[in-house]
Amino acid sequence: MGIGDQTCKIVCTQKMDVVQIMHKTGSCIPTCRANMHGKRFETHTKDLKPIQKIIDPAVPHLLVLSKNFPRALLYGPMQYAGLGIPPLHCEQIADQVTYFFHHMWCKDQVGFKMRCSVGYAQLETEMGTNIFQLDYETCGYLTTKSLITHMWKETSKIDITFAPAVNEGWVPLIQHEQDDYLMELVISFYTKKDAIEINSCRMFLNAVMILDVTAYDGLQIHP
Repeated sequence: MGIGDQTCKIVCTQKMDVVQIMHKTGSCIPTCRANMHGKRFETHTKDLKPIQKIIDPAVPHLLVLSKNFPRALLYGPMQYAGLGIPPLHCEQIADQVTYFFHHMWCKDQVGFKMRCSVGYAQLETEMGTNIFQLDYETCGYLTTKSLITHMWKETSKIDITFAPAVNEGWVPLIQHEQDDYLMELVISFYTKKDAIEINSCRMFLNAVMILDVTAYDGLQIHP
C-alpha cells in the first residue's frame, strides 16, 4: 500500500472534517518527503492521487467556494486567471528542491552524499555542461535513478535549471582544441538503447573525450 493509500484509509476510517483533513494531509507531506530521500525517492502524481482526491473538495470549502468550483481554475496559475493553489505534486517538488539546496549549502553529511550523487550523474552523462542545465529527455536516460536525477527530471519538465556557484560545479574539461565530448556525439547519432550500451563501455574504459578512444591521428579507433 502506498503513502497516499495509507493516508486515505486513515482519513476515511476516522471520518475527519475538512479542517482535520487539511491538517492530516499537510502532516503527511514530510512523510512523503522522507520516503523520497530513502528507498522511495520518486513521488509521482499518481502516488499522491488518493490524498489529492481528499483535498480537492476541502480546498474550495476553506476558500468559501462551491465544492464544484472548476479544478482547472483552482490549481491553475494566476497569470492565466487561476487561483494558483499548488497541488501536492508541486509541493513535493518544491520540498525536494528545498531539501537539496539546504544540505548543499550546509555542507553536512547529507550534502556530501548529494554532491557525490551529482558527481556520479555527471560522470554518467559525461558532457561539458552541468546536468541541471541539460534537458533530461535528451540524456537523462543515461543516468542511474536517484533522488538527484528524479529532481532533475521534474525540474527539467518545467524549464527550471540550476547553475553551480563559481568553482563549485565540476564538469570534465576538453584537453585539446580539436577534441569533443564522446557522449554528445553518441546521443546525436545513436538510439537510446545503443547509447546506453556505448555509455556502459565508455565508463568501463574511463573514456570521456573522442581522443580517449581514437588513435593519434583521430581517424580510427584505438586498437
